[in-house]
Amino acid sequence: MKDFFFQLPIDDLTLFLLKLFAFPIISLLIFQIVFTILMQIFKESKNKNFKNFIIKSRLLKMYSILFTLFVVNSYWVVLIWKNGIEAFNWLSFPFTLINLYVQLLPFILSIVLLSFIFLYEQKKIKTQL
Repeated sequence: MKDFFFQLPIDDLTLFLLKLFAFPIISLLIFQIVFTILMQIFKESKNKNFKNFIIKSRLLKMYSILFTLFVVNSYWVVLIWKNGIEAFNWLSFPFTLINLYVQLLPFILSIVLLSFIFLYEQKKIKTQL
């Protein structure tokens, strides 16, 4: 299991596909758990911005996304620290699974997915205010 989370590059196609689908799902689970905890904490808030339930839930979703992005980026730092900077060859682009840019797809998908949700919630708050 350590190889799954801290090995880069992964040369096994099934492990890579598992990682490709697992990382966005794990990041969404972290987002949902943090959102649920924040909703419970701010259930009885006296702040005027938190009076309206819809605005409160959208703001807390945005805070949850920011926390989740912090966790994803912290994992990225730990991954670089564990593998060393020598594991990254940014100048080569082989057409194999070991390609670094292909190996970064799970992280990119997680960040893009969370960013899309963040921008959507931000747009909805602006239209409601």
